[in-house]
Amino acid sequence: MKVAIIGAGPAGLAMAHELCKNGIAVSIYEKDKVVGGLAKSVWLWHARTELGPHFIGENMNPAAKAFMQEIFDSVKMHHYERLSRIHMNNSFYNYPPDGINIIKSIGLVACCKAAISFINRKRKSSNAEDVESFVKGTFGNYIFTTFFQEYTEKLWGKSCKEIDAIFFKNLIGFKGNSMMKKLRNMFTKKNTVTYKKSYYPDEGFSMLWEAMQQKIEANDGQFYFSVNIKGFTTEGKKVTGIQLADGSVEAYDYVVSTIPETILIRLLPQVPVPIFESLARINYRSLICVFLLLEHCYILEDNTVYLYSKQLKATRITNFNRFRNIDGNDIVMLEYWTSEKETVWQLTDDAIVEIAKKDLTVFSRRDNIVVKDTKIIRLRNAYEIPELGFQKIKTDIADFLQQFDGLVTAGRANQHNFNYGMGDAIADGYSKAGKIVAASKESLLVK
Repeated sequence: MKVAIIGAGPAGLAMAHELCKNGIAVSIYEKDKVVGGLAKSVWLWHARTELGPHFIGENMNPAAKAFMQEIFDSVKMHHYERLSRIHMNNSFYNYPPDGINIIKSIGLVACCKAAISFINRKRKSSNAEDVESFVKGTFGNYIFTTFFQEYTEKLWGKSCKEIDAIFFKNLIGFKGNSMMKKLRNMFTKKNTVTYKKSYYPDEGFSMLWEAMQQKIEANDGQFYFSVNIKGFTTEGKKVTGIQLADGSVEAYDYVVSTIPETILIRLLPQVPVPIFESLARINYRSLICVFLLLEHCYILEDNTVYLYSKQLKATRITNFNRFRNIDGNDIVMLEYWTSEKETVWQLTDDAIVEIAKKDLTVFSRRDNIVVKDTKIIRLRNAYEIPELGFQKIKTDIADFLQQFDGLVTAGRANQHNFNYGMGDAIADGYSKAGKIVAASKESLLVK
């Protein structure tokens, strides 16, 4: 059996590793020059950093964790207590939410307002289509306007009435009638302990992906870098291979895609017009990552802080020294979610750096921060905007793709879950590989 995997990110590498271990011939096609996808590390100032606060938590799927243990053992992994908080109205709130911490931070008067708002909320909100209706119906008006409205609109550049409720349901892990259980857990340690205990490779996550690459190659897996896929070959509703940019065709029993569904669709022949019309309705947010090299100043004890206030243009700040020690300096990254039509995206790098410096000064309340160097990385169309109807569009696309035998999708790019992490991608790849291995064994038995 031969399998092609498009994309060498965490899910693609996990699949390739498991398939190769089971004697299946695997070819991995990656448009970049290195493995890792968006989870790869970047070299800055003689240190590896990430394009976000990447981590693998100890609450990772047990089967996937056991599968990855061989890789973990081959690189030096740093265990740390992850600290993430929300910064809002000059106060810090633990993330995931901690009920006692919230009460202490907002004060008695605000707590009473929140309680009254919760009691008077509109019930039966689980079927609400937009974020505003869902949150108001679940928590009440006061909690919506105080805690959720500003940051949601800052992230997506849309009003909460325009954002599909699926975004918020994913964010809080809403499953039917589980809300009261989640509220109870906010006053215990159940929702924070496993989340905070995390792994980080001493030299950045690319160490992990490179170790997986070596294991895959040792088991005869083949990597092809700087490759663009022109399309898929099909026989009826079965995917039979891929066509490369030079026109050559490679035949495979399975083609695994870890690239976004919106790109994947365009590789298939004879796609129905309604599917293309659905694709045209999906809009995107782009991301600007501003890295600042600072003299040691201990402005941030957190790994990550989510910046809710619109007073700060950045949406999140990450302190890479909290993941591992970087001698003599601090490396922090501020993220700016925007669109290519907005003013921020059109500014020069120097102008964006000045905005980042101002945000850092306001956030830290210090005007003596020394910035030694800067680096900006822009990521176009980094996130799909979950506008109203988003869930139906994604479901229609997924239903269409499921019609094709021999086509498997995996990884974050093919999920409709906005709370999907690196550990989830690895677990997904491992699980999907298991199904292909089982199909291979069944095919051998039939033969």
